[in-house]
Amino acid sequence: MKFVAPIDFNGMQATRFVVESNTSAPTNARGGMYFNTTSGKLMVRDVAAWNSLAYEKDLVRTSRQVSLQSPWVNNTIGWPQLSLETAGGVVCLSGVAQVGSGTYSQFIASLPEYRPPRNIMVAAMTSTGVQRVDVLSNGNVWVAAPSMSVGAWVSLHFAYIV
Repeated sequence: MKFVAPIDFNGMQATRFVVESNTSAPTNARGGMYFNTTSGKLMVRDVAAWNSLAYEKDLVRTSRQVSLQSPWVNNTIGWPQLSLETAGGVVCLSGVAQVGSGTYSQFIASLPEYRPPRNIMVAAMTSTGVQRVDVLSNGNVWVAAPSMSVGAWVSLHFAYIV
């Protein structure tokens, strides 16, 4: 995949962005950028050599499980656990959470990091039908269902940019 456009990064002129699936740099470029999918590094070529960018960690895909608020628990029905995946400033919140025992609360989870810049409202599939789920800029995740019984579930899958 190639995207050709003039790019200026910290004074280094780059004219190509190339996605590579191995560790070797493109051999025909005199100046440009490529993403090494093995190391997770964005590389920039000036006239002399390939150099890795200082903020390369922002481009690496990460995943972590989300801690749920009581009475919400990780699902026991075989679906993926609620987790955050990030790559290059894009965050995906996905998975299934279930209502466990205890007093019902609409408050599902609080995101520890990668919070959205503003409140987000999404439609989510639940065991009781489609419900509104709010992800607030403070990281709190709420389901609009006024009541759900033990064992009921919420399935989330959406993305936002931070």
